[in-house]
Amino acid sequence: MQKDIENIEQELQSFIDEKFNLDGALETIASILEQSFRTNIEQGGRVGNITGEKGNVFSGGNSKFTPLSDNNYISEGDILKRSGNLIRSIYATVDYAYDTIKFGSNLPYSRIHQLGGKIKTKITPKSRKFFWAMFYKTGNDMFKGMALTKKEYFIINIPARPFLTISPETIEDIKETLADNFNS
Repeated sequence: MQKDIENIEQELQSFIDEKFNLDGALETIASILEQSFRTNIEQGGRVGNITGEKGNVFSGGNSKFTPLSDNNYISEGDILKRSGNLIRSIYATVDYAYDTIKFGSNLPYSRIHQLGGKIKTKITPKSRKFFWAMFYKTGNDMFKGMALTKKEYFIINIPARPFLTISPETIEDIKETLADNFNS
């Protein structure tokens, strides 16, 4: 009797392993996610929620990325695309031991772009020299004020620009991939 139960368990496990093997589907889904995240950066954010008006950290919000501040003097354009490092750092890898996909970016500044926040930067003699140089170059009084300030730190507010978002189209692609996997 015990042998029969063990044989049934083995056959059942074999059937489950064969029918519900997610390896191929997970690889495809990881690829879909990686491409979706890169598209988010290329398009400057995607408009639309999948979880209601406020959404969540992965829903993409209801507007494009916040543009650079008028006080930004470094460059124009989309800050997330400037060097190309962020888009190249995006990964989505399969963890076969747990049938999961891990995704993200390994860059230290990716988190603040995803979630937003404040950074505190120390004002040093070198930074004051830079502010003076920018004042003489641009004539912008903001730089003069920065060079002369008595503050020891600046607090800079970085708005959230969530690039690790999952659009409704991406959800549909994932559903199709899973359906194809279970129907084959």
